[in-house]
Amino acid sequence: MKLLLLTSLFLVASCLPDRTSLRFDDASPRLNTQTRETEIPDEVDFKVLSEEILVPKCISCHKGFTDETRILKHVKENDPEISPLFQSVKTGRMPKKAPPLESRELEIVRRYVESVRIERVVTYDELKEKILVPKCIECHKKSGEETNIMRWIDQENPSESKLIKATESGRMPKNNPKLSAYELNLIRNYLNNFRK
Repeated sequence: MKLLLLTSLFLVASCLPDRTSLRFDDASPRLNTQTRETEIPDEVDFKVLSEEILVPKCISCHKGFTDETRILKHVKENDPEISPLFQSVKTGRMPKKAPPLESRELEIVRRYVESVRIERVVTYDELKEKILVPKCIECHKKSGEETNIMRWIDQENPSESKLIKATESGRMPKNNPKLSAYELNLIRNYLNNFRK
């Protein structure tokens, strides 16, 4: 009877998902209670970047990376392809003396670069080239001129404009995928031109 009970207990326990694992990132074992396969949010904030990448991979050499303002010096225009932060890990140059980041980790860094709010001047021409022409003009033919887009902009409260609300919610663009964090930041920065 005891043998049957023990065997049953073993079988039940072996069917449960493994929620913990030992990790040896820096030669010292520690229990990891999070699964490595958690979904990456569309917009990655500094907290996620710190917990997933900076603390385990970077802080031992780059002590200043505990402060987001130090990280932002390595982010250019929310564009991973020109941002030293992303390029250094994508090419494997960083982390030094450690294996290159895995694809999931690279995706976290890429999404952080695209998501972080960096204020800069975005002109209508840049907005038109990167958002309106490829994503909007197919349906909104009149959006090709700046005067026509003004009906989508609340000049009293630009952050409440239909332009950003419709794109943030995913209602627009209808016939294209939801805008990326990078594209949404372009719109937000364009709307900053209307702040008083």
